Amino acid sequence: MGLDDIVAAMDQLYSDPQFQPGMKVLWDARDARPDVTADDVRWIVHFVARHREARGKGRSAVVTGRDVDYGMARIAQVHLEPLPIELAVFRELEEAERWLESGSDESELPPPLAWPSGNNVVGG
Repeated sequence: MGLDDIVAAMDQLYSDPQFQPGMKVLWDARDARPDVTADDVRWIVHFVARHREARGKGRSAVVTGRDVDYGMARIAQVHLEPLPIELAVFRELEEAERWLESGSDESELPPPLAWPSGNNVVGG
C-alpha cells in the first residue's frame, strides 16, 4: 500500500454519500503494510488540508500494527495540529474507539458507517 492507495481511500471516503462532514473516522491499519515516506506523509497532510471543508471538524483515529507505521502516523498527527481536525494514533483498537467516543458531546449523531477494506467510519 503506497501513497496513491492511501489518497484513493481518503478520496473514496470523502465522496461516499453516507459520509457527513465532521464524522468520526477510525482507520484500522493493523494489518496494512503501508510503504510511505515522511514526504508522503506531508503530501497526505496537504491532501487533508485541501479537503478540510469536505472532511469538516472531526476526530480521526489511526490504529497501527507496526512501529514504523505508528511513527509515520504520529508525523501526520503533528502536521495536522494547526487544522480543526483531531488525529490520534493508537496501537489498540479498543483504545481508539474509546477516544473517538469520548469526544461525543452532540445530541444528534449520524449513524455509524461501516467502511470497506478494514477501515471503519464511526458516526459522530
